[in-house]
Amino acid sequence: MNVAFYINQINKDEKTVAIFNGLNADIESGAIDNGSVFYKEIGQNPVEPKFGMFNSTDIWHFTGTLIATSMETFFDAIKAVNKYSLVYLFDGNKRHDVFSLIGMSKATKILTTTEEDQKEVYRLTGFKPILLENVNPSTVQKALG
Repeated sequence: MNVAFYINQINKDEKTVAIFNGLNADIESGAIDNGSVFYKEIGQNPVEPKFGMFNSTDIWHFTGTLIATSMETFFDAIKAVNKYSLVYLFDGNKRHDVFSLIGMSKATKILTTTEEDQKEVYRLTGFKPILLENVNPSTVQKALG
């Protein structure tokens, strides 16, 4: 399974650092052969990547599981006609449009990284999201089975 993350901007945000570290760890351990990050806006890399990094315009060429990390990236990615499976990684620290979240929960799988976020998504949508122990691609692969 080819796993990629779609982020708004490359920066030193805690979630971005976790994604970069998770990708690097899985590549170094051999859990995955390669990984990718697609970004809308370039910025300073928080961690030296051992994976491919691509502008969002290259998303059209991706095949595999694409994990959108914001509502903005989710709605951008859902417009593309491609051979990827789209998943949403909920971040309880960001503001969410509740009606959009409800619609997303009916259209795709939602992942969370904390029990608090999992409970919040369930409270808002009535759908229980998948709780990840971390954001490593190998963990995502197991969770999506």
